[in-house]
Amino acid sequence: MNKMIYGIFSGAYSDWNVHGYIADKDEAEKYCALKNKQNDDEWDRYYVIEINHIHANVKDVKLKYYHEVVFDFNDGMRNEPDRYEYYIGKDRKPSAQYNVYKNGNGWVAFCFNCDTRKKAEKIAQDKYFQFQAYKSEFGIEKATELMNIKRI
Repeated sequence: MNKMIYGIFSGAYSDWNVHGYIADKDEAEKYCALKNKQNDDEWDRYYVIEINHIHANVKDVKLKYYHEVVFDFNDGMRNEPDRYEYYIGKDRKPSAQYNVYKNGNGWVAFCFNCDTRKKAEKIAQDKYFQFQAYKSEFGIEKATELMNIKRI
């Protein structure tokens, strides 16, 4: 038996919002009716869309994670725990890029495969400290050349 859930959406054309879902169709319709009564904007109406529950056999799929860890020159590592892509297949090559603004501030990002964000951040911090040491010793151009960091 294919179970349904009932998505709650609002808006029109290309400007729409997903609010959540309700497991019971009657409750979903009541919720939308209540919201529509509170809101007179005909372009921002709440509505229900039936959504099939997907049954997938993915137990044997091995996900890989490609993390990007960004450091601002003056502020250190950004707190962006969801800055990664997940995929299957061959490992992606590590990469790094940076940008410098006219005022001398900028950022550098290290991208690589890693199983956990915590481990990715630890490896990236080591690379960042190496980058900072090279940058203070040789300047940013030589530091990025030594570490193969591309400017974007």
